[in-house]
Amino acid sequence: AAEGAAVESQRSSSFPSSTSSPNIVPSAEQEIITTFQELNNSLSSSKWHVRKECYVFLLNKILSALAGSEPQNQLEGQDVYGHLDSIIPQILKEKNAVALDAAISLSTLYADSCIGACSVEAATHIMLSLAKGPAFSSSRSSTLA
Repeated sequence: AAEGAAVESQRSSSFPSSTSSPNIVPSAEQEIITTFQELNNSLSSSKWHVRKECYVFLLNKILSALAGSEPQNQLEGQDVYGHLDSIIPQILKEKNAVALDAAISLSTLYADSCIGACSVEAATHIMLSLAKGPAFSSSRSSTLA
């Protein structure tokens, strides 16, 4: 049922005003619509704001699947998104700090909510992505928090 759902987000509430280049940040009127049908392409988009919206979309899908329950590794990642277990280590290598914040939030919720995060292999891949990726080297206070 969730496969056909679309999530719309207004850009004006998602982006910090401190970004200096107008070519990087979309205008306030522009919106990004994320659907399951376009998720694979959008996750590999060259536009960081599109990738960020994918991370937020998946985070909201996990929250919806939890249906108000506390996260206790009760969800199957594939029930949320067919490739969720495999993309988590990849998104933690995100180079854009704003998108990285969203990727870390998604990854944290995934680790708390999904069974796939409990395997030794998955935990190893996640930790290697965190340790070798930009997550701990970011100078943004929100990323370090």
